[in-house]
Amino acid sequence: MVRQGMLDMAGQVGYSAEELVAAMYKVSSGGQIGAKGLDVLRASAEGAKAENADLAVVADAVTSVLQDYVAKNYAHLVGADAVAGSKNLLVLLRGPRLGELAVLDAKTLAELKTIKMPWCEAGGGGPDKASSAAPAPEAEPAPPPAAAPPARATAPAKAAKKGKPKADDPDSGGQ
Repeated sequence: MVRQGMLDMAGQVGYSAEELVAAMYKVSSGGQIGAKGLDVLRASAEGAKAENADLAVVADAVTSVLQDYVAKNYAHLVGADAVAGSKNLLVLLRGPRLGELAVLDAKTLAELKTIKMPWCEAGGGGPDKASSAAPAPEAEPAPPPAAAPPARATAPAKAAKKGKPKADDPDSGGQ
């Protein structure tokens, strides 16, 4: 598909197949492959022809601009965990907005709402202080712990009843 697309494009944009192949190498190295890569190659070829510039240099520059755009606007989504709803996605963001929750439109990935959790402020999550999210609730000081029954005292007793503790048992004395 790509090979035929470049051969078809050679006569239309005024560059030889060899020049298009060299430029396509730059485009595909930047992550644009298949039909999207051909679109970037065509735009680069038309721009290079209009400005009388080297096609490979223009293709490399266009690819760099696309990579910068994606890194700037979607870095928080790379590696993020998402839960799909019927119309939206609930996403635990990464990168500079680590720990924030966002509601995204499933089709466009447009951010509809941001939910800043209390732990985001301490970790520096979210450089943008003027977000559409509601402010995190003020944490009240925790009341002093009441006399709770000792939880660890019952675990060894259970292990003793069953016999030898398992190696992966957290109460067996391991880390």
